[in-house]
Amino acid sequence: MVDTPVSGALSYIQYGKEETAYGTEAAAIATAFGNGASIETTRRNSLTRVMGLGSRNAQKLIEGKFEGTLEVNFTLGTTHWMAAVLGTVSKTGGGADAWNHTYVEANTIPSMTVEDGTDLGTTDSVVKYLGCKINECALGCNVGESVKVKLNMLYKTESEGVTLDGTPASDSEEPLIFAHGSLQLPSGTGFVNVQSVDLIISNNLTPIYGLGSRLLQKLVEGARHYTVRINKTFENASDTLEDFYGSGTGPSATTITETATLILIFTNGLLTTAEKSLTITITGLKADEHSQPKNPAEVLYENTVWFGRTASIVGVDNTETTVFD
Repeated sequence: MVDTPVSGALSYIQYGKEETAYGTEAAAIATAFGNGASIETTRRNSLTRVMGLGSRNAQKLIEGKFEGTLEVNFTLGTTHWMAAVLGTVSKTGGGADAWNHTYVEANTIPSMTVEDGTDLGTTDSVVKYLGCKINECALGCNVGESVKVKLNMLYKTESEGVTLDGTPASDSEEPLIFAHGSLQLPSGTGFVNVQSVDLIISNNLTPIYGLGSRLLQKLVEGARHYTVRINKTFENASDTLEDFYGSGTGPSATTITETATLILIFTNGLLTTAEKSLTITITGLKADEHSQPKNPAEVLYENTVWFGRTASIVGVDNTETTVFD
């Protein structure tokens, strides 16, 4: 075998929804996650060393569970992948207007096949990861940057081939950036001078293995968690500190009143039917952490971590149907 070093510029990734049994390759694998996508794969055979009397060396190496994880990073454009985070999607609109894709919580989330191809010049590399489910989604925005998405997935198995997709999928939507973002906490009350905001959605998947195979059999959805991290300039204690206290003078000795809603919006900055957007509404919030470093040579900022109970998410674009419809 002749090694041919290449860069990631000669690779691509795309995905498709698995329609039949879990871990069965999707019939069509032709959807892009987003612009500027990258992927990192980690595989383990979970080997066990068998040691015995009479030698310091292992006598046997025994195969354990096959474990595979993917991390996919990209810039937010299309929102269609969000159905694989929450569970389901429905659409409204169309005609002269853009399509609204409403992503709704479900008890189970769909599985995907992710294809990872690299042009090596002679014998190419194509790996398909089967039975992928999103364990955690992190969406983050910092001042001066585009909105970034990180998806951590678990998967069942993989298949290797050499036939590249000659026209891999690409994201037709423009990247969304911080300049067209807004944060309301609660709904209707805008937070000003927000420096960064991160939303983490965790599905807390549990891998299920069984006798007769080293491969994963099922991924069971656990508790769904919503966590929001906000960094903003410190201007008024009543903005967040008193929400954290649960009172106006200090930490409440009893309970903290829920903040009804948090709304995070990103758009492309255009108007009417030309506008593309992602609107995330988190309901039932309480502040879990508050920190505030102070340095005489620096602007004062405050950091808060919020827990939410439920969410609804709407993406707007000109594409009628997502792969998850």
